Amino acid sequence: MLRSEISVLIYHALEYVRTNLKNPKISVEDVAFHAGFTTNYFNQVFAAHTGFSVMEYIRFERLRKAAGQVQATDKDILDIALDNGYETHEGFTRSFKQ
Repeated sequence: MLRSEISVLIYHALEYVRTNLKNPKISVEDVAFHAGFTTNYFNQVFAAHTGFSVMEYIRFERLRKAAGQVQATDKDILDIALDNGYETHEGFTRSFKQ
């Protein structure tokens, strides 16, 4: 597979992640499948292109989106956590601290 083809597939994977951030069950396997890769190969390619593991990227995007909501809205923290794919306030807080 050519590098440009891989870049396009990684772009599609990033878009899939961004549109599925609310899904608390999103997994590396899901993202790899939607990008057209096997899981093991996808982990390597994704990290090489983004500098993140897949789950680190998902956490980063969720927290980036949540931080914007904290600043821009009066929503309760629990509601923001739930809106961004966290199942509990504690899980959200733990991720934010990391």
